[in-house]
Amino acid sequence: MITFIELFRERPVLWDKTRPEFKDENKKNDAWIEIGEEMQINKAEVQAKLRNLTSHFYRGSKKAKSGSGADSQRKWVAFEHL
Repeated sequence: MITFIELFRERPVLWDKTRPEFKDENKKNDAWIEIGEEMQINKAEVQAKLRNLTSHFYRGSKKAKSGSGADSQRKWVAFEHL
């Protein structure tokens, strides 16, 4: 999981809206494929994995703000990396 997050971070074309190449769908597609090759999964699985991670992160963040899940969120291994 941490490796996946690091691979994603290494490719700002996927997440940094201030970069001109952020709008270049070909470069984004190439970045997704590169991550998939590193993880030995296909592009669709990479994108699904990212959706799952971010969903988990945001759900946990909401709970932490309300006070009901603060401890469990801090224990989640990927929390600090996201």
